[in-house]
Amino acid sequence: MSDELAQNANDTIRDIIDERFKPLFDTIISTYEAELSNLKSQYQVMNAEHLLARLEQDDAFLKFADNANSEIEKIHQLMKQLPDLDIRAKMSDILGHFNNIESWTKPKEPQKSPLFSEASEAFILGPVST
Repeated sequence: MSDELAQNANDTIRDIIDERFKPLFDTIISTYEAELSNLKSQYQVMNAEHLLARLEQDDAFLKFADNANSEIEKIHQLMKQLPDLDIRAKMSDILGHFNNIESWTKPKEPQKSPLFSEASEAFILGPVST
């Protein structure tokens, strides 16, 4: 639908402009359409890369979860076999770590550029002129 509207607008403009400017107009439109097509392709590639990265993250998380479930099952079996051990207190410590999982999932803050850090420090600590 939008392509038809754009084509209609292009045709209307082509009908209005002088004959000697039509080749220039056609060149501008074809260049614009080529650039637009290129941008759409780039977006599709970036989107595919993003989706692939998400799949890899999901796969890594599922492996982690499977491993964690397996280890927790081992701990449960040990707790059943040796009830006199102080495993329950240790398990509560482990659960405390899992409750702080937000710190694991936060993205890392980008490192400051050394040049920017030095410049900002020099600016902040520099002499004050009045």
